[in-house]
Order: sequence, then structure tokens, then C-alpha cells
Amino acid sequence: MLLFYFIDELLGTQGVKYISTEESGDELTVKVEMPRSEHICPCCGTLTDQIHDYRNRTVNAGTLNHKHVTIIYRRRRYVCPECGKRFPEENGFVGRYQRMTKAVIANIINSLVDMVSFKHVATENRISTQTVMRTFSPVKFPRPKHLPEALGIDEFRGNANRVKYQLILTDLTSGKPIDILPNRYESTITRYFMQYSREERDKVKVFVSDMFREYDRIGKELFHNAIRVADPFHYTRLIIWAQENIRKREQKRLGKARQKYFKRSKNLLTKRFNELSPDNQQAVLRMLELSSDLSTAHYYKERLLGIRDIEDTDEMIKRLHEITDSMKYSGIYELEKCADSYYNWFPNIVNSLKCNYSNGFTEGCNNKIKVLKRIAFGFRNYDNFRSRILHSFS
Repeated sequence: MLLFYFIDELLGTQGVKYISTEESGDELTVKVEMPRSEHICPCCGTLTDQIHDYRNRTVNAGTLNHKHVTIIYRRRRYVCPECGKRFPEENGFVGRYQRMTKAVIANIINSLVDMVSFKHVATENRISTQTVMRTFSPVKFPRPKHLPEALGIDEFRGNANRVKYQLILTDLTSGKPIDILPNRYESTITRYFMQYSREERDKVKVFVSDMFREYDRIGKELFHNAIRVADPFHYTRLIIWAQENIRKREQKRLGKARQKYFKRSKNLLTKRFNELSPDNQQAVLRMLELSSDLSTAHYYKERLLGIRDIEDTDEMIKRLHEITDSMKYSGIYELEKCADSYYNWFPNIVNSLKCNYSNGFTEGCNNKIKVLKRIAFGFRNYDNFRSRILHSFS
């Protein structure tokens, strides 16, 4: 009895009566039936246990001890003595018209939470890829009823429905994605958020995005109580890009030997100077001696990256203003262009210094989505793509 109990738990066949088993290689065939019991007629409600006939159903039951299990279910049909209605008996392990047990279907859906393809799940369960997709298709995720207090928004390259970018919305407070939108068009985003009442939209207190003007405009027009925050990664990389462009410019005017050294040492310039080893610090200093523009850009880069180390918020804002003004009048084109971007986004950058929210979690979600898309060799259908993404985070 104890053995049958564990078999029931593994195969999800609780309450069945085992008739026989047959093993052949990696195949295991189990013949089962349900105990005879009284059933209620679905037409007239009469209680009956009169048997009409038996029919065998072949059911996929998954794997057990590395063996594929097939259940031959001897299904019983009852007949009502009052109205003559014939109907099948009730069972708890396989649904109507199904060729797989409920446990196998649940295992398929649970397996798709992991970073695996439909084909991989199909191979493990010895079914077709189309069967896996058909099994997963009823899994739907409705639009969330409520908006989070801290809302993150960012696009990712999905290429679904012949659209280059899709959009992800995240709850930065709880660390969960809340929805996927089919594109990043302003009309689509506006129409989506307008489905929520003004009261619900006013609950959003922080709106975090990258430095994309349409996102900022949406945050301003739809979320009146929210402060708009520029993601620190996106405005920090502007000074990194400016320094890199200067390095490329200076590299071209040097000889071949120094050009090669500059190219191989570019990552040293990106890192914080005080985090480098003594040898790497000397290598950076030698590069900065060769170019005054590069030395100036590296100085501003270090000052901007060091702003986060300051504990006083007012001092951080004051330091940012000083650095931006100084870059604007540095006489170096790349730094002046970077300063212009900081001026345009100064309120949002200041808000990022005042609060602790960033789009780091959202960018992490994008990385996971890219892995999922690569494993699946892409998704053509947006609805399937959306369901798979939200299911993988559930």
C-alpha cells in the first residue's frame, strides 16, 4: 500500500485501482481503472451504479525513474435507469478529451517558468512542440488592477509582431514586472495608462525611465503626483561615452605603437581610478600625460562618479551643478555636448539623487527576456511572447 501511495503521488493518479504493469526498455505501461461507485446522472439527477460498457484510453503519465509511463485507463461508462443517459465516470487524474494526465500538464506549465524552450519541454515529456504550445496557450495574464507606487518603464528589443521594440513596466518597490506592451509608441503607452482612473494613476509617486523624451512627457502628463527620475546608469554613461570619444580622437593622432596601447587600455579609463591596482593606475596616468583633453575628461568622469559617495543630498546637487557648468565651458566639444544633455535632464537627474530608485531591476528583467528570446530563437506572436515573459517571472 505504501508503494502504491508514492506511485499515486508521483503520477498524480490518486484513487485509481491498478490492474497490471508491463515494462519494456525505457517504457512502462500501467493498466488502471477507477473503483465502481454511484454516480449522479447529468440529465435527470438519478443516482446510479449500473454499468453500460468499458473503453480503454491511452494516457501519457510522464516519467518515473527515467522511464516513460503510459497509462491504459479502463474507463467505465454508466447508464441511467430512468432516462437512459450514458455518461463516463468521474476521475481526478485525466481531463475530458485529454491524452495527458493533469500532473503532466501541470509539469509542462511549471517547467516553462525556467529558461527552457518549448522543444526542450516537449522532448522531456515525449510530446510534440505544438502540444506544449497548445498546453501553454490557456495561460493568460490580465492587465494588473492597480499601479505600483514606484513605476519603472523601459523598452527591449523583442521583434514580435514585426515591431522592433516592446515595452516592459515594472514595480520597483516589490521587484516584479507588471506588464508587457506591444511597442513603445507614445499613443500605445498613453492609451494603456488611460484605462486606469485618475485616482489610480495618482497613486504612482515615482516614475523612473531612461533619457527618452517621450517617456518623460508621459510621466508628466499622466502621473501628476509622481516625481520623474532619470535612471543613473543612463546619465552616467554619457560622460563615459564622452571620454571614450575623446580617447578615439586622441588615439588617431598617435603613432601605431601608442594607438595599440590606447586601444587595449580603454577599459582602464572607464573604471574608477581608486579601484584600480597600482600598476593599472600608473598605466592610466601614462595615457593621461599624452593628451590634455583626455586628462580633462577623465577628471570630470571621476568627479561625476564620486557624487554618489557624498551623503548630503544638497551637496550632491551643488557638486553636480558645478561639474556641469565647468564642462559646458571646458572648450572640449564632447564634454560640452554631455553638459547640454545634463542641462536638459537636470530636474530628473536631481530627483535620482534625492531618491533611491533606479531602473536596475528593469534592466535585469530585460537581460532575462533577451536570454529567453535567444533560447526560443525568437517569438513572432506578441501575445505568446508576453505570456511567456510574465510566466517566467511568476
